[in-house]
Amino acid sequence: KKDSKSLIKTESPLCSAVIDFLNLKAEKNFRKSASSNKFIMAREREGDVLEDFMRVISTKSAQWLNTEFDKFLRPSTLFNATKFQEYLAEKPMIEKGSVTKKIVESQRNFYDVQD
Repeated sequence: KKDSKSLIKTESPLCSAVIDFLNLKAEKNFRKSASSNKFIMAREREGDVLEDFMRVISTKSAQWLNTEFDKFLRPSTLFNATKFQEYLAEKPMIEKGSVTKKIVESQRNFYDVQD
């Protein structure tokens, strides 16, 4: 008999793409771990896609990087059930090199993320 926990998916190409983009934009070094992935996978199950994650990461990085809120540029804060939708609804900050459809498509193809 298989343990039911072993049947739960704990990673996906989306997780790799999101963590790598977070590390790049937020100047962090998060690993692709089960603890980080669980937040991403939960939002994925709710229907969020790569572009949603990239938008939240870009917006919050532009607002928080090198401020007292820098420490909150982490998966547990950015991708939790309550805050993610609030962050996603925020008007994105205009920044040099902001997320474009071309960047999203490049990430999607590189990591083989299926929406």
